[in-house]
Amino acid sequence: MSDHRSDFDAPLHERFDELTPEVWDLPDHLDDLQHSLARQAGGVLRRRRVVRHVGRLSLAVLLYGLGVLTAVGWHELTGPTSDTESPEQPHQIARGPDHREPPSEASRGGEFGDLSPEEIERRARVGSSRRRAERWKRAGDLHLELRGDVDNALRCYREYLTAAPPAEHVRRSEDTWLLNQLKTDLD
Repeated sequence: MSDHRSDFDAPLHERFDELTPEVWDLPDHLDDLQHSLARQAGGVLRRRRVVRHVGRLSLAVLLYGLGVLTAVGWHELTGPTSDTESPEQPHQIARGPDHREPPSEASRGGEFGDLSPEEIERRARVGSSRRRAERWKRAGDLHLELRGDVDNALRCYREYLTAAPPAEHVRRSEDTWLLNQLKTDLD
């Protein structure tokens, strides 16, 4: 068994150390072939690298373009979707079946004059409960009719129904559709 180990540790070639680089040199015609193959392989590798870089760059430009398209909005680039919608008109909320036109400036007079809904809300926080209820209702009317702001109108109408006496919880034709719906929900 010790003989087997000694064979294993023996050098592969007895004159291995005597070999010089000249022994490994190729003949001239094979040397030219080696250089030709190296040149062609290098060209192929360079082309593949260029194609890979161009592909990555193209993908980056495409993704950037999609991001810009998303940020700008597809609908702005394609234009209006129907004949009734024009780019100058913002999207309006759907009105209820008993929608009334906003009151004219002349008919808005009285205690409120040309006050904004926000100013009327500030005044509604003080005073008697009857006047507060009237102010909350007017602020809700202005939010809904002039601005189409359903959320703020709903908040004001809830304050109105809280401050108003129960006799005011009856549906009336002069009330807005939203207020009438809230009054119906109270019953």
